[in-house]
Amino acid sequence: MNRQPAMAGPRPQRRRREVAAPTIVFLSADDRAGASTGHRRQSGAALAARLARTRQAAFLDASSADALEGMDGLYYVPEETLVGRPLARRLGIAGEDDLFGGVVPFAHMATKAIAHPLVGPDAAAPEGWSAGFAEEVKPCVAFGYTAFARADLEHAARLVAARGRARFKPAAAAGGLGQSLLDVDGDITEALASISDEELERHGVVVEEEIHDATTFAVGRIRLHGLVASYFGTQSQTEDNHGRMVYGGSSLTVARGGFEQLWSLTDDHHVHRALKQARLFDAAANRHFQGFIASRRNYDIVVGLDSAGALRTCVLEQSWRLGGASGAELVAAERLLEHPELAAVEAHCVEVYGPAVPVPADAFVYYRDEDSEVGHLTKYARVEACHHAS
Repeated sequence: MNRQPAMAGPRPQRRRREVAAPTIVFLSADDRAGASTGHRRQSGAALAARLARTRQAAFLDASSADALEGMDGLYYVPEETLVGRPLARRLGIAGEDDLFGGVVPFAHMATKAIAHPLVGPDAAAPEGWSAGFAEEVKPCVAFGYTAFARADLEHAARLVAARGRARFKPAAAAGGLGQSLLDVDGDITEALASISDEELERHGVVVEEEIHDATTFAVGRIRLHGLVASYFGTQSQTEDNHGRMVYGGSSLTVARGGFEQLWSLTDDHHVHRALKQARLFDAAANRHFQGFIASRRNYDIVVGLDSAGALRTCVLEQSWRLGGASGAELVAAERLLEHPELAAVEAHCVEVYGPAVPVPADAFVYYRDEDSEVGHLTKYARVEACHHAS
């Protein structure tokens, strides 16, 4: 669920209050003060606080956008993608230099839903749905559909499952939550029963062809305090406290400049293909989503085999907010900002479950605690290597 900071309705203009600039604001997705205390929120706040310290800026941890209205000199690190240009305007966000994250015109644009077309022209769709975007990104995603109504979802599931194994993905869920694999009619019936009509109508569900024997790459671009940097890398998995395989970290190569700077840094043709797909997806978002802003652009891309045994390179989803790789992104950006002679750095972020986890002495630890849901968890990031311009 893509929760947004609480905002009151229109109100009379008031005199703007001056605050010491700059101030870096972590903006929680939960509008109830103190209610969002999980590891994801605490990690985000720690990353924002680190950014404030390295830039010698003041830091503010905010649970409501209302308290920020009328304040000048703020730089935002939102926990979630912000929804709506009116909210962005009230916060003073006009472009990529005003936040580390993103702004989308409609809530569904911040989810997996945008990556696939609807099952037909008469299918249910949310306000602002862009059929043009879904059509343009078809070459860089797996075969699949997005649905917002139960009849459309059943139709989509049967169409995709007819080609082979399919993956059922609630569009707004994070970290693989709620996902299942569909093989037979029984699987489809069970998956359909797992989603409520309210969630389906509000957020949508994606059904796409399963890519197997796969490697997941990360491709991204960030803009931070005058620095533009792009990266590619791989994700790892780890076993959580319940024996499940979950996200375990990212290893990134981060270079100054846009996506085009990355091509010469590797000879791996899988990485080159992932870079191409990410750029196509990113460019389509710029073209089709009016009012879209993102200073943090991350794309999860899988390289593997489809049901016919063909090699595919597919964008799984986009992230225009703080994400799992953000620890590595921020320590890499710090090093590039502090050392202008560097052309690129290699950075790594790790998530490890269990108590008493050893951490390298030079690592930045941004979470180490016992979470009420996942148990003991440690998250840290460090720079592994630096590369000077040739």
